[in-house]
Amino acid sequence: MDNINYEVNINIMNEYGEIIASGDEKRIGKIHLGALEVIKNSKSMEYFDYIDNDTESSKPGVNIPLFINGEIIGVVGVTGNPKEIRLIANMVKMITEILIEREIDIDKQILKQTTLNNYIYKIISKESHNYISSINIWAENNNYSFSIDRTVCLIKIEKNDKYDMYKISEYIINKLQVIKYFYKQDIITYIGNRQFIIIKSFNDKEKIHDKKKIIISFFKSLKEAVKIDIKFSVMCGCIVNDLEGIHDSFEQANFLFNYIEQTNNKIYFIEDYVLEYIILNEGYFSSSMILRNILNIINKNMTLKETIITMSKFDMNINKTCEKLAVHRNTILYRMKKIKDVLNMDPINNHLDRIKFYIIATILKNNNYR
Repeated sequence: MDNINYEVNINIMNEYGEIIASGDEKRIGKIHLGALEVIKNSKSMEYFDYIDNDTESSKPGVNIPLFINGEIIGVVGVTGNPKEIRLIANMVKMITEILIEREIDIDKQILKQTTLNNYIYKIISKESHNYISSINIWAENNNYSFSIDRTVCLIKIEKNDKYDMYKISEYIINKLQVIKYFYKQDIITYIGNRQFIIIKSFNDKEKIHDKKKIIISFFKSLKEAVKIDIKFSVMCGCIVNDLEGIHDSFEQANFLFNYIEQTNNKIYFIEDYVLEYIILNEGYFSSSMILRNILNIINKNMTLKETIITMSKFDMNINKTCEKLAVHRNTILYRMKKIKDVLNMDPINNHLDRIKFYIIATILKNNNYR
């Protein structure tokens, strides 16, 4: 009303003729008899003197039906000389219908996204077998197959206060759907907390046997496509070819998120951390129990603990360990000798002791994280 160079009042009535919006707040909630007439006859009405309930008389004006998908959903009324405000009334009608259609589209998108997220949560759930029937119906309706090779990848966006995360999520998903190695079978959604989940599929027509290379190329293309200043890491579970396996792939990708000290713009694969996964999942309790005595000794000596974790991290490289801990080479050699004497382990020269050493370091690192 403020933007119309004409003194008018605008009313919006719902499908029952009730005024639900008005420039005159006192009118809201009242029944507009002119609107009821428009709804009854499904056509516009111009009037100069029309009696409206709860008022002695109404001002002259135009009432025009609002249509969505061929159905009357309300009426817009504009006061004034019909000959003079007819164009204004039609513009208000058009704008109102556009706004309502936009809200309906947004509601549909929200419903579609909510439905997608609900099914993804069912698919990656430990109890996915309880939802097999509904998942299969949903998959069939959306032309998805779970009998093909897939892997679950989690994308974590680095926190960046410059951008709205909701808009970033739309931007990322749009980019993912147009880059190289995106397939129609790929299932993608934003799950909140700056995380995306991709149930990635593979196309046998590519004739690339190393599917790891496809994933690397896929996310490399994403990094090249993203033109704004955001960074992200990617964690990938194992490759599976059935519905039940997707949960395992997700658990592995999620494990990498919790275990790795994330480095921006890097891709991590569970196959590169298989020992850590076995130790800290299926074998964590038994490993901790078997090695309890050694772990107790180490935990009472923070210097040994720090050395074991760091040496393991740098693959028994003494020079890199010295640099990281800011100590002399002889200091590390002395500590390793002490480890040999106290723990009866020689991880530098004995490959079995090296595996045991790595298992101990993994448990110690996990305890630090916890």
